[in-house]
Amino acid sequence: NAYREMMKFSKSWGFDGATCIHPNQVEVINDVYRPDDTELQAARQIVERFEAGGGSSVALEGKMIDRPVYVRAKRLLERL
Repeated sequence: NAYREMMKFSKSWGFDGATCIHPNQVEVINDVYRPDDTELQAARQIVERFEAGGGSSVALEGKMIDRPVYVRAKRLLERL
């Protein structure tokens, strides 16, 4: 489905939702943008590690976690 692929592409660019103009699009949007268990676990780890680090940049699995990454993870968890 081209619409689903477009939603996946927009999510990969950091979008966290979309506008729909037809009721059939609602299910696709919800399916694509609903975080899966892996995304939720990663967000929890990011928030936990960053807060344990006192709000400074920290490392997690070889990646730098700075404030923008933390804020994005925190927002994802707050949307639930």
